[in-house]
Amino acid sequence: MSDLQWGTVPDWVAAVGTAGAFIAGGVLIAKELSAQHKQDEDARRAQASLVSAWATLQTSSFTVPGGPTSKGTGAKVVIRNGSEQPIYNCGASLPSGQAFVPGLVPPETTVSDVLPYKPPPGTIPLRSVGGEIAITVTFRDSNGRMWKRGPEGILESFEHEHIFSTHDAEPG
Repeated sequence: MSDLQWGTVPDWVAAVGTAGAFIAGGVLIAKELSAQHKQDEDARRAQASLVSAWATLQTSSFTVPGGPTSKGTGAKVVIRNGSEQPIYNCGASLPSGQAFVPGLVPPETTVSDVLPYKPPPGTIPLRSVGGEIAITVTFRDSNGRMWKRGPEGILESFEHEHIFSTHDAEPG
């Protein structure tokens, strides 16, 4: 036999068991942290996920300030705050650049306005009343986070602040 002492089988089993316990503990901690992160993200998005906006075409009457009333195709822009908290600096923009800017939308409230429909340059105008128009809505939640829901309906938070104000709204 050699002079090298390799230990006993129970020592080896104990060493392997200890190493396995550390690895299993690390895996469990990583899973728990991942689940906690997802839970935190869901809580952060909770209010924003209840805000939506859409626009449809309809036949409407419009009054130009200081001018006559005329009939035409309008884009009815609707913003729905289904949350239990108000949203701030809210605005919805059409592809043409027109904007509906209610600013503050109270809890569990739907606001709307009809804008004269102007198709974006280089596009084929929608002709059917009831047709949908893709819009973008941005707002600040009650915790001060900025959110944007794009034409595809995807909700994302963002740092760059484009805050809608009343001067963003294009008159008729």
